[in-house]
This record gives sequence, C-alpha cells and structure tokens, in this order.
Amino acid sequence: MTDTRSALTRRYQDELTVRQQQGLWRQSGDNAVAESWRNFAGNDYLGLAQDPRLVKKAQQHLERWGVGATASPVVSGFTAAHQSLCDQLCDWLGYPQAILFNSGFAANQALLFTLLGKDDALFQDKLNHASLIEAGLLSPATQRRFRHNDMAHLRQLLAKQIQPSASLIVSEGVFSMDGDVSPTESLAAIANQSGALWALDDAHGIGVLGQEGEGSISRGARPDILIVTFGKALGGGGGGSAGFSHHH
Repeated sequence: MTDTRSALTRRYQDELTVRQQQGLWRQSGDNAVAESWRNFAGNDYLGLAQDPRLVKKAQQHLERWGVGATASPVVSGFTAAHQSLCDQLCDWLGYPQAILFNSGFAANQALLFTLLGKDDALFQDKLNHASLIEAGLLSPATQRRFRHNDMAHLRQLLAKQIQPSASLIVSEGVFSMDGDVSPTESLAAIANQSGALWALDDAHGIGVLGQEGEGSISRGARPDILIVTFGKALGGGGGGSAGFSHHH
C-alpha cells in the first residue's frame, strides 16, 4: 500500500528542486521592501495605500465597524458603510446599481458563474486575466476566445455561433501585462449589432484614466457591466461590479 504522505512529500520536493534550478524559487519575505525604498513592482499606482488621509479614515472606520462584517451580505454583513460605497460607486461611474466583492478576482468569477447558463455563449479576449478565463472554463456556457484586440476575429466567432439564448463579450479596459487598451467603442458597436451583452474588467484603468479617475469609460463607450477593483490604484482591497438594472 502506497504511503500517500511520503509520496506527496517526495513529489513536492522534486518539484521545488526543479523550480530552484530554473531560478523560479520564491519564498515569503524575499520580496519585502524596506521602508526607505520606493516600490515600483506593486499595483499601488497612485501611492494611496500609504496616504495619511486614507490611513486616518480607515482607522476611524475600524473603530466604528470593527475588523469584519461578521457574516455574508445576504445574512447580516451588509452595513450602512457598504451601502454608502455602492451609492458612491454608482454616482461616480454613472451606473444605477453596484455589487461589492472581496476582490476584483471574486467579482470576475461571480459574474461569469452566475450570469451565464448552459445554452449561453461567452466570448473573451485571449489576454483576459486568469480569473476571467478560468471562470469561463468552469462556466456552463460555451466559451470562445478571440485574438487579442482583434475585432474582425470577434465578429467571425459571433457569426459562426449557433444562436444561443444569450451572449456575453468580455474584455479588459487596460491589459495588465502589456499596458495596452481595448478598443472600447468597437466592442460597444459589435455588442450592439449582435445583441450581446458587453462586460469590461477595468482593474487597471479605474482611478488612473479620465479626468475624475473613472477609468476606461472616460474614452466614451460604456459597457453593460463594469468590473473594478479597489486593490490597485485605489490603494485598498476588494472589488465591485456596476451595471444597468434589468429594465434598462
């Protein structure tokens, strides 16, 4: 009978040895940044994570609300502070409704898990974040990936698609690896022509683009669903999605 614990230990040790040989070994603490250094490796684009005003406001909220919501939002964990944030998001971004999540990653996954069914079609840019691609693979919908920012390829995929009950096109506002942007006006036009919904993950655009930091929507086109994160330019943690009501 195989000793599972010993077998797994040997396997993991072999894998770690290979990673060390390939120069891919990472260990907690290796990336610690001294207080006297400037960190250009993180996603705190505006330096707000250490902003004294935000630190003071966070301390005030901790004193009032504590360190946790104590339950999920549908039970008792949705507070007046959460509602205030939703209202401010809607007012800032121009959407009538918003939902909060623990992270932008969770917002992406929840969107694709809950919105689409087995008879639906999902079209994603090939360079979308892993949270979107993984969610698409696990979603009951049929996923198709179009070449990066290739609108002609997206049109071809839509034209070949056997008529689904619903279609969703998903792209990013600013792509995290290369820093290029999506053709939002073309995406909006294609979605409108095909009758598909259009969702935009703007994790790397929100807070940075636009006169008021409103992100990729400042370029003119407004997706049906906008996903944002508070953990990058906004210097905090969590995420949210904003969208139009069902009767929009």
